[in-house]
Amino acid sequence: MQITGGSFDVHESLTLGAGLANAGTLDIDADVLGDQTLSNSGTLTLAGDVTGTVSQTAGSTTVDGTSAVSGGFDIEGGTLTISAATTADIDIAAGASLVVNSALTGNITNAGALDLQNDISGTWTQNGNDTVAVSADGLSVGSLAFNAGTLSIADATTFNVGDNGTSQEDAVFASGSSLILGQGATIAMAQAGDSLRFDSGSSLIFGQDATLTGHSILNGAVNAEASGIVFDGNVTVGSSAVVDMANGTSGDVVTVNGALTGNGGTVSLDVDLADGAQTADTIVATGHGLSSGTLHLVLEDQTTADTYGATEAGGLVLVDLEAGSTVTATVDATSFPTDNRNTYTYTLGNNSDGDIVLISQLNNAAAGLTGAIASAQSLVASVINRPTSPFVTTLSKLNEGEKCRPGGWARVVGGTANATGTATTATSSVETTTEARFGGIQVGLDSTCFNSLLLENGWDVSYGIIAGYNTASADQPIPGTGATAGMIDSVTELDMSQAYAGGYVVAARGRFSLDVQARAEKTDFTVNSSGLNPLAVDDTEFDTTAYTLSAAASYALSIPNQPNLFFVPTAGLSWTRTSDADFMFNDGSQIELDASTTAISFVGGTLARTMVNEANGARSAAFATLTHYVNLSDDAASTFIDTSDISTAIRSSALPDYTEISLGYTYNRELRSDRGSLRKFSASIRADGRFGQGFDSYGLTGQIRLQF
Repeated sequence: MQITGGSFDVHESLTLGAGLANAGTLDIDADVLGDQTLSNSGTLTLAGDVTGTVSQTAGSTTVDGTSAVSGGFDIEGGTLTISAATTADIDIAAGASLVVNSALTGNITNAGALDLQNDISGTWTQNGNDTVAVSADGLSVGSLAFNAGTLSIADATTFNVGDNGTSQEDAVFASGSSLILGQGATIAMAQAGDSLRFDSGSSLIFGQDATLTGHSILNGAVNAEASGIVFDGNVTVGSSAVVDMANGTSGDVVTVNGALTGNGGTVSLDVDLADGAQTADTIVATGHGLSSGTLHLVLEDQTTADTYGATEAGGLVLVDLEAGSTVTATVDATSFPTDNRNTYTYTLGNNSDGDIVLISQLNNAAAGLTGAIASAQSLVASVINRPTSPFVTTLSKLNEGEKCRPGGWARVVGGTANATGTATTATSSVETTTEARFGGIQVGLDSTCFNSLLLENGWDVSYGIIAGYNTASADQPIPGTGATAGMIDSVTELDMSQAYAGGYVVAARGRFSLDVQARAEKTDFTVNSSGLNPLAVDDTEFDTTAYTLSAAASYALSIPNQPNLFFVPTAGLSWTRTSDADFMFNDGSQIELDASTTAISFVGGTLARTMVNEANGARSAAFATLTHYVNLSDDAASTFIDTSDISTAIRSSALPDYTEISLGYTYNRELRSDRGSLRKFSASIRADGRFGQGFDSYGLTGQIRLQF
């Protein structure tokens, strides 16, 4: 049957023996039976049940009375309008349109335009690329399957998804599809266990204060740049997910009222590390169960240059988690904020609650500088000014009535040293090696008296004064962090000069000898830095003063049956007190070095073989010495203070215990008294090697003494 034109009204039940094609105007207010196809290309109005299919290639179909279409609607063109309760499946082709003004029981497969103003109790499958806007508040759909196109939920509108059946995956957005939530909009799942899945290639865009309920499974792109976003349920961030909270302003919060599960997805966050006013975009997942898995964070630095500061002790929270959660996070090295003043570096960590936080660390170079200074001070105390005795020898033959003889000596030392130390703050620890080259000269003048001059107790005693000057230069390579991890970030260059003066007493009786020294020292330091991220220094200077007291004792033992072989055990202690000092960087920050004490004990022994030149009476000896030094000092303490008066305490490790091996040669010759005032000439040369954990040094010492 065909209707090619005109208007027809049907008010009684109609049974079709074949299909009915309408190209005119047809108003059906009755049931259509016969399980045939009712096709329309004109105007069709329906208010009744159809046991068959309603198809349309053009024109319009309007359901204006309660209807049920067993074979469903197949709309290839034109418009289908549901204006009364309808039970049917509907298929809308591209170029066609559907208007749902009344409740629909059935499934929709849509590739055309859709105007949704009422509920759909079945599944809505979207295959077209059009945008479907939902502006009516409180609408519901049984389930969603978006294979293409965009679902846009208007501001302050709630759209309900799911039914009251078993928890299931009630909403799926496949690759190429999108969900846009307006300001204050909500997608509400029927049950907490119902899930929304966003596949790789899909997109989810949040407006301010928008909410998703149920279990959100994120594998696509999520624009979460607005504030007040809420996931009211569990969230899974899949490996292909990219959750973008970065909008150029830090401080936005995404709340997860459920467990957060990370499967390696990416989350982009804004951070602002301005000193004293630090903020960051934050994901908050607390109070609703333990979170787990892994996330990859991308940090967008919004900090104004020259304002970078230290984070609080607990760090700047990026992901706030329920205590006991096990979420771990990674950040690309190039993603960490970079302080243009090179004062702080930043890294990822966990606070005491298990939250993922951004932690500031004092730049390795600044922290390491304190270690270089500590190493230099220890090198001066224990290597350059080696705890050793003044160069005093036995008296030459005295004339009758003569008790004392004057003398003088000089000692020259040079060598290298490498010391590895650790500088530790509350949030970081950096190990560096200081490579030093040193040299020095020491002179002494004394008077050596037989039988103690005054007490006549059998002791030969020398009373003397000493003075000296040392220089050293050290390089300290600084390991990089963040973008320069695995590289040398900078090299700290430390030059040092020291002048000192003091006095000594040496007493000898038989084979036993004892010496005591006291010195006052002034040391000047000059610091430079070079490399990728150098310190803010340029021939920057500071100085310290120190006082040293040392003592040593030895005893010469003969070797049985070896008249020319002697063993001399030695033990001693050196104590140095160094003043505090302030070191200023060019940018106004500073390091305050606390006063420190260096205490070194040592024990050793020398094996010497003596030789006598019968022709001129000269005595010489070749010797080997083994000495072990024990550093009794505490770690050096200092404080870094940035330009905003934020302080960071630093502890720098002391020089380790070490063992010294020495090989040397001495020469002594008494001169004739009738050939001038010089009565005795003595000289020695010694090569030293020192070895300890993280420490090695090599040096050469030469000394000469003249006794008059």
